[in-house]
Amino acid sequence: MKLVHRLSLSLAVSAALSGYTQMATATNGMVLEGYGPIAKGMGGASMAYDNGTAGMMNNPATLGLMPEGDQIDAAIGYLGPNVTTTVNMPGQSMSTDSDGTSYWMPAIGWIEKRGPWGYGLGVFSQGGMGTEYAANSPLTLGSGQEVRSELSVGSVLLPLTYQINPQLSVGGTLEYVWAGLDLKMAIPGSSLGAMMQRGAGMDVPAMGEAGGSLAMGMQQMGINPQWARFDFSNGSKFSGAASGGGAAGKLGLVYQMSPELAMGLTYHSATHMSDLETSKATLSMQTGQGVQAISGKISVIDFQWPDLFGIGFSYKPSNVLQLVGDIKYIGWQDVMKNMDMLFVADSNPNNGPFIGADLNARLYQNWSNQTVFSLGAAYKYTDQLTLRAGVNLSKNPVPDSTLSFLFPAIIRNHLSLGAGYELSAHQALNFEMTYAFKVDQTTADGSMTVGHSQYNWSLMYSHRF
Repeated sequence: MKLVHRLSLSLAVSAALSGYTQMATATNGMVLEGYGPIAKGMGGASMAYDNGTAGMMNNPATLGLMPEGDQIDAAIGYLGPNVTTTVNMPGQSMSTDSDGTSYWMPAIGWIEKRGPWGYGLGVFSQGGMGTEYAANSPLTLGSGQEVRSELSVGSVLLPLTYQINPQLSVGGTLEYVWAGLDLKMAIPGSSLGAMMQRGAGMDVPAMGEAGGSLAMGMQQMGINPQWARFDFSNGSKFSGAASGGGAAGKLGLVYQMSPELAMGLTYHSATHMSDLETSKATLSMQTGQGVQAISGKISVIDFQWPDLFGIGFSYKPSNVLQLVGDIKYIGWQDVMKNMDMLFVADSNPNNGPFIGADLNARLYQNWSNQTVFSLGAAYKYTDQLTLRAGVNLSKNPVPDSTLSFLFPAIIRNHLSLGAGYELSAHQALNFEMTYAFKVDQTTADGSMTVGHSQYNWSLMYSHRF
């Protein structure tokens, strides 16, 4: 009965948080640089030591290193991105700041450890990205409406761990992963025209491809818009208008090679999610006859979260000092080659001749795979206070040729500081703050430069019983 009560409470809290998880601005591509303030305070390194219930996100085998009993961790995270986009024109440039400067992310995890077995439940944000630019920004192309993107990805996790012997622990996590996307994007009419020509088989340089009966109808009717917009947004800070969900999983092990040295290994599968869909989308165009707005359904086709392979170590040369490090390999290339959208006009009479017409739009991404290095240290200053520091170093997966001010996932290097304080034998607080150094990147044609830095922090309360 005791276990049933704890599980019921965890399920209730998890269900509440699953509707509350907010967009997390890109760090390692779209993945957060770490999960949980213990790991994030050490640069995100987490593969080979007990870092609390966040282990179900990092390496589930580390849950087997937790002490006997139950532990609940409740955390709140703050992400403060600073993104500036500069439009480069002959003789002058125009800069505009993203208004998406603060985001909140809660998380909760529960683990019960009994003998060699451990199991539990958690809700975490996987990551995401996004920006917001005001209606008077030059990035709206004169459409008079804001442009923005907001991608949020979160997980409900069911971990299971088993300690085979004092040296070896293994674990796995089953996940339900959901994603939501808002997009208010303006593109020049010339770019849309070039996309449609490429979609028709012509070798025209463009940001992507577009085709379908709607594109064909526009060409036959001689519609050459000054700008075009894709709009689907529900205005919520915690969910996207286009949404979908599916499954994923994690496997891991931790091996204690000596009393001082442990090694950890983990594999996170790519997701298998449904298309992100909404029936409340609009495709609008500025033509010589005014603005033509076509309502309909849009599907973001086969959007998936990447697989990840990680290996790490934990070394304790003394009772007060711990050194940790990870190498992670994130497979962006398989899931971020293109962003494919299918728009189908609905039966709204205002859609006129476009009722039932479709538009296939492909936006090139061509991200490269990403290797991330995390290094950190923890120093036990007193019996109650532990101090932490770390770095997180990676390359930028976004090529110059597909850089977008709406998806500036270009952050490379982070510096973090953290601390943990034991309030009692059963309660603890852990805190970290991270600075992501500014990265400036210019598009291949030199027309635009995007700058992106971040200041983030997270706080976690832990209760053991």
